[in-house]
Amino acid sequence: MSQFVIETQGLSKVYGDLWALKSLDLRVPKNSIFAFLGPNGAGKTTAIKLLLGLTGASEGGGYIFGMDIARQSTEIRGRVGYLAQHAKFYDHMTARETVHCKLDNLGHRSVVLPETALGTNSARADVCRNTLICL
Repeated sequence: MSQFVIETQGLSKVYGDLWALKSLDLRVPKNSIFAFLGPNGAGKTTAIKLLLGLTGASEGGGYIFGMDIARQSTEIRGRVGYLAQHAKFYDHMTARETVHCKLDNLGHRSVVLPETALGTNSARADVCRNTLICL
């Protein structure tokens, strides 16, 4: 297994004549904290979408947790949390209803607990396996 959790080589995305991301070579070591910083249009969101397989690369490729971002994006997304800045939900559903619906579709259960139920780490760990807790 690689010493990097994220690796890209020449990762690029072109929309018509516009290069949204051009030749990103990136290596993020295990146990590190990493952020994409830059002005609007710098390619931050495009890079994240490419890494998660939410859009396809025009050139290059990469790996997350040793998994290919093009061929194993479903497995990658099973281990990564991503919340878009402008998340889109169904108009007729609340955010909580959307999450519950998605969990049902994936075969997971969700539990609604009061905040006091999460007082200890052991209680949290027991409840959190394959479960979403909504407060």
